[in-house]
Amino acid sequence: PAPADFVRCRATVKSTPEGAAVIWGDSPIGQTPVVEVEVPCGRAFVTVRHARYEEVVRTLTARQGETVNLVERLRRPEAKLDVRSK
Repeated sequence: PAPADFVRCRATVKSTPEGAAVIWGDSPIGQTPVVEVEVPCGRAFVTVRHARYEEVVRTLTARQGETVNLVERLRRPEAKLDVRSK
């Protein structure tokens, strides 16, 4: 059998809005929607990042023979208004 490092699994990552960068562990795997892309099997931190939205980090476990799915609705950060007067 192949060492665990060489076993590949599959993942699908979607977001609203689309076009978010997806980083699986330390490796960028594309922009949402990412469908049935090969990823290393096992546990990984998955980051979903889009300009003007809060970054999302999830812990997912990919298993051989299954597709791990992540669907995220990204949120805009709270607005902050700083008014000053002289």
